[in-house]
Amino acid sequence: MAKISKWITPRLADMLGLALLLGLVWFFAALWSGTLPFTIEPVLSSKDRIAANESTSSASGIIEASNNPCGGVDRNLTEEQKVKLAPIIASEEKVHKVDVLKLFRYEKWQIIYIENYVSDEPYLFYSDDPMTSKPVAAWSGAATIYEESAIKEWTLKNVPGIPNKLASCFAWHVTPKPINR
Repeated sequence: MAKISKWITPRLADMLGLALLLGLVWFFAALWSGTLPFTIEPVLSSKDRIAANESTSSASGIIEASNNPCGGVDRNLTEEQKVKLAPIIASEEKVHKVDVLKLFRYEKWQIIYIENYVSDEPYLFYSDDPMTSKPVAAWSGAATIYEESAIKEWTLKNVPGIPNKLASCFAWHVTPKPINR
């Protein structure tokens, strides 16, 4: 038995090494030729994701407008609003610094997307003016392309009274969109 294991052990190591080498050769050949069965996407910061999302939104024009449930939701955010909201939200959230990244306003409701430099960037849900009220709920994390309806359901369940239109817009916004290649 000892003779067999002495003979098999180096052969197994040789076979595993060869398999690893073949796998690496296949990977780099596929990478070079562009035939990988998956895509390699760069990791983007929250600010870069917003910029990419906005450039994609404006570039896709009519197609996006027909599929975008955010029609009628005010998403304008001025520098002045950012400056006014940041210290109030930082104080509320008990963090040193906040950058206000995005705003979604519908009726009296607002969702504010912030960078707090402590955790994943949260979306804060306000049922009234954020200058005078506290958030009703918060959401942060990542969503997959298939979770739009689940996120909308979560929003309607966990943010009492939020308008259906704003919940739909939020769910649509946080879920990635397929890229037609």
